[in-house]
Amino acid sequence: LKATVIDSKGRTATTKTVNFKKGSAVPNLSDGEIRLFLNDKLAYIQDGAAELAVAPYTTAGRTLVPIRFISENLGSSVNYNASNRSITIKRGTTTLVMTIGSKSGTLNGKKVSFEAAPEAKNGTTFVPLRVVADSLNANIQYDSKTNDISISQ
Repeated sequence: LKATVIDSKGRTATTKTVNFKKGSAVPNLSDGEIRLFLNDKLAYIQDGAAELAVAPYTTAGRTLVPIRFISENLGSSVNYNASNRSITIKRGTTTLVMTIGSKSGTLNGKKVSFEAAPEAKNGTTFVPLRVVADSLNANIQYDSKTNDISISQ
């Protein structure tokens, strides 16, 4: 898009060009459904679009997603303990405890292992997408052609 401002004498005062990135179309989402795209800060929920501080990304063949945004939009509570860098997620009778940098945690008091450790990036905690599905009983769909991640209850 190119916008030009003309002054009162008909001369060009300034011109601004803005490039838009066309992404995948996002259909109407149901309650509890989340749509993310790899390397894109926009996330979509039933109420509309939200801008994430950091976009979902892949590292070492694993897709990492922002756990607070996803957990809270799936109806979970999230608590971060800065002193020991632990994350506690509660949803109903399920409690998941993870620690940044550790591939092990607890799910309902029992030790569990993760394929990759949670990571902190610019104040946002990221976990492997599989942790979300397994721990929060969420349904995950990933389209590698469009980098579309769909998460629902």
